[in-house]
Amino acid sequence: WNYYRMYFAFDDILITVSYTADPDKVKELFLKALDENYEVLRNPAPVVRLQAFTENGFQFMVRGYLSHDKVLDQNEIASDIRLE
Repeated sequence: WNYYRMYFAFDDILITVSYTADPDKVKELFLKALDENYEVLRNPAPVVRLQAFTENGFQFMVRGYLSHDKVLDQNEIASDIRLE
């Protein structure tokens, strides 16, 4: 499926932020980080979703798609997004 489409999703990043944070602003910042990373494809569009309400705060799921030739670089790209 991924090979046929010529892209794949890196492993979902799960990030928990405090309940004092504005969830809309958090989503906006995650989307900005994905948008500013030139390795992340624009189509299909990255996904940022409020995944759960945890004991420690809002849990967000961040997913980006990469070109099939970035398989070996996916962990480094995901790390860059986490750091951003």
